[in-house]
Amino acid sequence: MERKVKKEIRAVLKELGASMSSKGCNYIVEIVYEGVVDDRAIVSGSKIYNHYATVFGDTYSRTERALRTVRDTCISKSVNTQKFREVFGDLGVEGKITLYEFLESIRLYVLYETEAIEC
Repeated sequence: MERKVKKEIRAVLKELGASMSSKGCNYIVEIVYEGVVDDRAIVSGSKIYNHYATVFGDTYSRTERALRTVRDTCISKSVNTQKFREVFGDLGVEGKITLYEFLESIRLYVLYETEAIEC
């Protein structure tokens, strides 16, 4: 199951335009995977960086930068695509989304997709 879920997360990120070789992409895969497997919401605000910096053995600022870079890349590359609307809904003209909303939307989308596959 772990492999299938992580593969689905990577596929979503790739469709959204994320670089699969970035550190932030790997971080997002692990964060979302944990949320899908535990079936619980991802921690919000600065707790994301505090908690996961320790988990990844990185600094708070590097973790924040890596995650924000992936989010910003996905927004700039795919805000007007069908996949973006499937995952995040309609964000309007500005396309603003917090990191928490970004991660949680991916978690919910993958959770739904993996449940649909298993049925």
